[in-house]
Amino acid sequence: MSLCSDDNETLHALTPGTNTPAASAASNANVPLLPSTPPSSAVVPIDPQLLHADFFPARKPDGSLVVEEVYKAHLFTIRKREPLRAACSHFKIRFAMRANLDFLRNALVRHWYPARATTNPSPDQAVAGPSKTLSITIPPHPTHSLGQLTGQTHPELLEADLDIDEDVLAKQYDVGEGVAETIFGALDTGGLEEEDEDEELEDMDLDDDATYEQFQTSVRVSAAQRTEANRRAGGKKTQKCVVKSWNIFQKEALAAGKLRDDIVDEHALLLFIDFCARRCKRDRRGEYIPNTRIGASQIKKEFFGALRIRKVQDTRDPTLAIKRPATTVHVYDAVKTCMDEALQNAREGLIPAEDAPDIIANTFLAQLSDETLTRIRYGFLEHQELKPTINRHLAWTMMNASGNRGDDIRALWLCEMQPYQFLHPNGETTIPAVLGLQSDMEQKARSKGMKTAINPTYTCFIAHRNPEMCPLGAFALYLHYIHDVANIDSKYDIDYTVNKSWRNLRLIHGSSATVPYHETALQNIFVQSYRKAGVESNLKAHLARHMLGYHQEKTGVRAEDTSKLGWSRDTYQNTYAPALPKPAILGAHGYKVHETYSPPWTQVDVPKSFLELVCPMAEKNIELVKGLKDRVGATNYWEMVVWLRPYLFQAAVAIYQAQPNSKLFRLPALARDDVRLWMQSTFPAHLAAINSSTASPVCLERLQNKIMRKSLEQLRQESSMQKDILRNNTAQIEKLTQIVQRRTSQWTPAKAISYDTSRPLSKAVACISRQLDFRSDSTLPLTAVGNLGPPAFIGLETRAAEDTGVYLAADNSLRGFIVPSPYLATSPRPRTEVDLMLPPIIAFCKPGDDLLLEHPVLGQGSVHWKDVFAQIKQPGPLWDTWKPSKTLDQMSIQDIWDCYNIGEGVEENGVQTGVKPPLRLVEQVFGSEWRKAGKDRKAWQQFREIPEWIDLETKNRFTASQAIIKLEGKRSVPGKSRLLGTSALVELLATERKVAAKSTKDGNISNSTSTASSISEETTSTASGSKRRMPTVGGRPKPKKERRS
Repeated sequence: MSLCSDDNETLHALTPGTNTPAASAASNANVPLLPSTPPSSAVVPIDPQLLHADFFPARKPDGSLVVEEVYKAHLFTIRKREPLRAACSHFKIRFAMRANLDFLRNALVRHWYPARATTNPSPDQAVAGPSKTLSITIPPHPTHSLGQLTGQTHPELLEADLDIDEDVLAKQYDVGEGVAETIFGALDTGGLEEEDEDEELEDMDLDDDATYEQFQTSVRVSAAQRTEANRRAGGKKTQKCVVKSWNIFQKEALAAGKLRDDIVDEHALLLFIDFCARRCKRDRRGEYIPNTRIGASQIKKEFFGALRIRKVQDTRDPTLAIKRPATTVHVYDAVKTCMDEALQNAREGLIPAEDAPDIIANTFLAQLSDETLTRIRYGFLEHQELKPTINRHLAWTMMNASGNRGDDIRALWLCEMQPYQFLHPNGETTIPAVLGLQSDMEQKARSKGMKTAINPTYTCFIAHRNPEMCPLGAFALYLHYIHDVANIDSKYDIDYTVNKSWRNLRLIHGSSATVPYHETALQNIFVQSYRKAGVESNLKAHLARHMLGYHQEKTGVRAEDTSKLGWSRDTYQNTYAPALPKPAILGAHGYKVHETYSPPWTQVDVPKSFLELVCPMAEKNIELVKGLKDRVGATNYWEMVVWLRPYLFQAAVAIYQAQPNSKLFRLPALARDDVRLWMQSTFPAHLAAINSSTASPVCLERLQNKIMRKSLEQLRQESSMQKDILRNNTAQIEKLTQIVQRRTSQWTPAKAISYDTSRPLSKAVACISRQLDFRSDSTLPLTAVGNLGPPAFIGLETRAAEDTGVYLAADNSLRGFIVPSPYLATSPRPRTEVDLMLPPIIAFCKPGDDLLLEHPVLGQGSVHWKDVFAQIKQPGPLWDTWKPSKTLDQMSIQDIWDCYNIGEGVEENGVQTGVKPPLRLVEQVFGSEWRKAGKDRKAWQQFREIPEWIDLETKNRFTASQAIIKLEGKRSVPGKSRLLGTSALVELLATERKVAAKSTKDGNISNSTSTASSISEETTSTASGSKRRMPTVGGRPKPKKERRS
């Protein structure tokens, strides 16, 4: 920092003694900053203020801070992040671990110099109402809160729950009864806690009235503080924002003379409600967003937050309830009016910075389609890291299966997940399930009606019809991660023989297993999934519960049963009704009540060697805790881990078919080659066999006539027998079909005879089959058909000189060649003994549909690549099938051109047996969809450099062979003895292309500048009286008209 300030502000900033706060300076006035004697070897405690003295702004002689620019200049002299991070931690400033120097400096500046004189902007013609608003000034330092009297440490003590119980506060400030019963009934432990004797208080001299009154006040204040400390973290954060808003309002109102003290009474509440209804929204830094208004819900939160400030004042002075009441009918009418106006302004679009909502918002028509929900589900699986992907998939499947909101799922503990088996409503089928034993006190919107803890409210998870949406499969993946990858048992030193050692572990957590998943992180995963799915919706963590009713209606579940899902229910359902709404649970998992519950995908056997890869410590832990007292929960937990092992692999197969590049498959149990092979081949075949043998269920319960039921049972048995007979006949027909196909395969135009012929007659037939053309639009003369000679040989030069990739058909459409084109129009197309290289069967299936058993029928007369492309529904697997089989350095320029323009041949034992499509044609049809992965895009970008360069040269009257010869000459570089490889040649072409593009861009800029100058000159000449010339068109002068003779 320089020493050029007029008032020595810079000198004060550099002086260590002036950088400390006033309190620290006073307390350390007699302590020298630099010891005059050598320090001893004993440990001397150092004041933390002195460690960060350089980060305190200097003060003027009058005690005020120096200007902000001087403090900024001082911070710029610090070139390392470590001292800045330490200072931010000391001042309790939140910052990211990867924060740079600028961010840390700005954070310190905002800490010491907050925004000042920030006026609440109000739109000129925005919302109907009085035009006069309060001028708001944000104080530079935290001021004394109106809700905080002398002796209170900090206004942040006035904190509250995010979902403030309005009914309790309304009854407290109004006439009501039954409050104590509601409060204590919700906290009944049901005899689970032991009875302990209270310790006697110390003897106090309470004979004096003043002392006794002070003792009463301290007891009330202590009880109020314990109540506020019992609030959730989110509620405390909300109340902190309300206190800041109240401080801003208080300071402005006191300055204007509208308030005379800090008591929250009727007059103050009326002014505060009007202030909240007219103020703008604030961003995270506390600055106002112009032309906005807060919503009705925020007005209600700030009103009840102000009542909590008054509640603290009542604890200190109980006479305020009589002398200066807070809530009257006028206050509640004002709150209702302001909330109605806020809703009306938002709905009618009267707020300038916000548009009116969609007409179908918050209506039955606002539901999302199944395709959209599928895209959202896949968006949860496309995260780039493993742990967030697992958390996303688990939260999404649990919310859809239970009907709970996302914040309720966040509150779950790991120990609350317990196995269970309940009986199907048909009274015969036993369904394995996992229960969530979340207590009522852990929810965000907890009720006060539960009278006992012996029969708590459960949520239930069973195997889903769709394995991609199965919560059990997602839970199995999660257990494999936390026990085998994250290894939380050793990280947190868990002893399952001691309940409290693992009782504080959260189900869905962040970096620490004892801290619940942050609500902002939950919000972000929905935002990212919506962005990937192309969906815009205001519903984030509540989306699953919002869509539950629509899906339940499709499965025939009554609304009464649906209302029982989740943890939030009324008193009757919590206390007396059956704890498990079985029809609703089945409907949430895709099954109707009358259907037989037997998910086919759970019946596929998983190899035992695969199961041993998941949580191998489970059996040891079961032996460790089984039979011990009060360890049934731990025993059930590890038995559940063993039971869920097959679900991990069975559900992972369905996810693999839809999202093979998901980070879920980086788990150790899923990253093995033998597991991948089992998921690709064995599981689909077994699942198809099980699905084919499953009979369609008949709803016999809907029939009232017993005789009709018996008749239908007999018909069902007969139909099952007929079905077995038809299955046997179908198998015989399939065998005959295979024999016919094998004997007539040489008649297919896409194939030739695949075996050597020994008899002369067979050779003649093979030659004829090679010459025949089965296209309906063929114009080949009959004389060419009788040519039994061998096909004409087409060399590499001929292939490169003609367009052998695509041709123009009679209907002006481009078609892909199966075999090379003839050189002459009168010669027949040569036939080769090769097959089309088709992608895997999954490419011909729509996402979410059943997997086909074989490739679709592509035609009988002729097959073109466009016919193959038309049947492809998922272009994702195309790159793995049709990408170049060799690297660039293993291919010559001619090979790259043939692969791009003709199609790469597939050889087996030195003989070509197949052909891939021209990559030019694949790129034209599918674009970037067939190469979505990052490494695939990079490989394609390097591969296409040479073919695109050849295409560009052919436009300059070069043939492809000449362009290839010219490109071969670029391999020799002056100054280097060795020739460039193909990869180096590709980099050279890319560099030349970028340089040419940059020069073209610079030329366009210079041309536009010269054009602008010429226009200005013409304007000047016109103004001076000279004749204006006609402007040129497209850079060419307009031709002169010929004179008529």
